Amino acid sequence: MLAIFDMSTINIERYNSELLKTYDENYVAYVDDSDLCTPTKFKNCKLVCTSWWKISKLIKNFRDNNISLIIISGQRPADLRILMSANFLDIPVIYNMHGLYIPHMKRGLSFYILKSMKTLKTLFYLVDIACHRRSLDVSVGMFRSFVFGYPRSYWANCKELRIDIGLIWSGYWRSWHEEHWAMLPKIGWFEVGNPDTVKFKTVSVDDESLIYVYQTLVEDGRIDSKKMNNLYNILECSARISKKTIHVKWHPRGDEKTKSELISRGFIIHDDLPKGKYYIGHYSSLLGIVPLMNGHVIIAELEGHPTPKSIREIANIVLNDLESLRVTLETPLPKFELKNNEAIYFFGDHYNKNLEQSLISEYISKSV
Repeated sequence: MLAIFDMSTINIERYNSELLKTYDENYVAYVDDSDLCTPTKFKNCKLVCTSWWKISKLIKNFRDNNISLIIISGQRPADLRILMSANFLDIPVIYNMHGLYIPHMKRGLSFYILKSMKTLKTLFYLVDIACHRRSLDVSVGMFRSFVFGYPRSYWANCKELRIDIGLIWSGYWRSWHEEHWAMLPKIGWFEVGNPDTVKFKTVSVDDESLIYVYQTLVEDGRIDSKKMNNLYNILECSARISKKTIHVKWHPRGDEKTKSELISRGFIIHDDLPKGKYYIGHYSSLLGIVPLMNGHVIIAELEGHPTPKSIREIANIVLNDLESLRVTLETPLPKFELKNNEAIYFFGDHYNKNLEQSLISEYISKSV
C-alpha cells in the first residue's frame, strides 16, 4: 500500500497531483496538522491524522495498513519521525522535493509564542525521537539546527534518517541537499524536472500588467505584517502612477483577511497562475517557471530574507529596498533578456511524470 505524508491534506494533493491521478484509490494520506487534516478529494483514500502520535504508534499503524512505500516532501521533525518509523520496518521512503528550500528558516520569537501549540508538539516529537533511539544526540542536534541554524551534518546522516530515493528538480539540488541537509539516499537521486510546469492552469493577462507572487510569509511567522503592508503600499501607489494593474497569484494557505485587503487596494486575485510579462516576488519556487513562460522576474528583497542563489540567477533585477522598487515600477521597464537556461539549471525543465511514476510503481509491484 502506498502512503504519503505531509503537514496538510492540501499539500499531499498539491505536491503529488500527477501521481495521485494514477493511485487515487490505493493510498493512505498521513497528515500531521490536525487543523489541516481535511477530507481528500479522492473518496477511496484513507485519511489518517497523526498529530501528537508517538513513533511506536506510527510503526503499528504502518503494519496494520500494510504500508509498502512512503513518500515524504520535507525534512522537518514531523517528517523525520516518519523516516525513523519506516526504517525501523524496512519500508522504503521516497523523498519528493516540492519547492525551493533555504538552509535555515529564521523565525522570530513571536512565531514561537503565537504558534505555542505547534512549538510544544515539535518539542514532544524531539523527546519521542530521543526515547525511540534511547539517545539525546539526534534530538539535541535537531533542536540546535531548527531553532538556531546549526549544521545538520552532525546528526542528519544517521542510518535511521536515510531515505531510499530522492526526487529532485535538477542536478543543482543534489549537491544542495547533500551539503545543507546532509541527505544521502541509499539508492540515489533522480531528476524529474519542475512539477510547477504541469501543476497550474494559466490565465493570460495584459503584457503591461505586474504579477505579484504571494507567499505566506506573515502566516508562517517569517516577517512582520507591517513590513509586508509597506511593500503593498509601494505596489499600489506605483501601479496607480504607471497605470498598471497588479495581478496576484494567490497562495492556497494565504490568510483570507489579507486577501480582502489586497482586493480593496485594487489588486486582482487569481488562484490560477497569471501568464504575463513581468513577475514580482521574493523567493517563491514558483518564480522558477517564469522564464520558461517567457516572463521576467523582479525580486523585491525583504529585510532579513536574502535572496537564494537559485532565485537570484533567474531574476532580471534584484532590488534590496522599497525605494528602489518604487523607482523601478514608476519608470518604463527596460527590455530584459530571457533566463531560460538559468531556470532549467536551477529548477529543472518540464516535469517528467513518467520517471516518478515508474520508480514508485516498481516499489509497489515488489510488495504485491
